[in-house]
Amino acid sequence: MLPIFAECFPDLEQVMKNKTENKGYPFPQKALVWEGQYKDLSSFHDVTWLEDNVKPVIKSYFNDNKINAETFNILDFGCGYGKLAFSLAKTYTNSLVWGVDIDEAAIDAGRKKAQKNSCSNIFFEKIVDGNMPDVLKDKFDIIIMADVLHDLPDPNTIMANFRTVLKPGGYVIAFDPPIYTDHKKNVGYNDAIDFMPYSVFTCLPNSMSERPAIGHGIGWGYEDKLKYIESQGFQVLAIDGEDVKFPKWRIVFK
Repeated sequence: MLPIFAECFPDLEQVMKNKTENKGYPFPQKALVWEGQYKDLSSFHDVTWLEDNVKPVIKSYFNDNKINAETFNILDFGCGYGKLAFSLAKTYTNSLVWGVDIDEAAIDAGRKKAQKNSCSNIFFEKIVDGNMPDVLKDKFDIIIMADVLHDLPDPNTIMANFRTVLKPGGYVIAFDPPIYTDHKKNVGYNDAIDFMPYSVFTCLPNSMSERPAIGHGIGWGYEDKLKYIESQGFQVLAIDGEDVKFPKWRIVFK
């Protein structure tokens, strides 16, 4: 992590000196490479992580929509260098996976890796300002955001675009650090201790890097995220009877 923080110091110092405007800076390239190429999906094998965190949601989606199909389309939004997208494509070989990101270097790397490894069920697209290509309209059964929601400078635009590319009844899965909205509860709480310092250098500045510069970062509390998602016209879902009132990594909505 230290090389990532070191890359951020000059930019962080610059924006903190700005007394007239709240501004941030984009996610540093070293962090994108680490998140997208080297960071494990979990402390376990990728397949185990998908089995525990994604498969139950896909099963619920099929049951909810009374669908019996072997193929479906998944969007990895904010895919970076494609670690999650490639894991999804490898696990769900009969389905199609799209990875989209604003970072051109990451998208190029994903395309080259897919071509090198002859991955025929994965595609990468660069997006601008969170806007999806028309060709993706009503395309996806499942959208996944992994460590992305709290980074967005303009989540309203993203949510509006999700409605255009989701199939009717489609699900969104957001994996985000489960921080309490009431920060007194975060005192001594391991997830807050682990992730809040990282946010100061990367997530918070990125969420202020473009207008409207909403400025959430990892400090955006779980309870407030649920309220926000519902304010955008989505319904938060309890998968397998889970209690969604208490902070957890996975938020599922439709």
